Amino acid sequence: ANNCLNFFINAKKNSSHKLGIVINPTTPVNKIFPLLSLIDNVLIMSVNPGFSGQAFIPTMMEKVGTLINERINKKLVFIISMDGGINQENIAQIAKIGVQEVGIAQAIFGQADIVQA
Repeated sequence: ANNCLNFFINAKKNSSHKLGIVINPTTPVNKIFPLLSLIDNVLIMSVNPGFSGQAFIPTMMEKVGTLINERINKKLVFIISMDGGINQENIAQIAKIGVQEVGIAQAIFGQADIVQA
């Protein structure tokens, strides 16, 4: 954990690039709390990384609420993103709970008419 923290501190000092971190479904969200003041974006994976077309894991939405509370309590400004299993059936709910950016692949590119999708 200290190596990761040191990496982010040095990267933030030595670069104008934005920094982000990804949380896999099995990673407890509080593991990244020490990094939140250093990063610009938290990407919550709502599927297990590996292949496109997996079903959305609804319990990942709980991580959003936890991150929003931490962001408010610590007066931070990071963006919350989500990727995996997002489609037209769940995107409105995802936006409503506070996710600001989404990654979408299968719901568009896995369709016969990608323009319509």
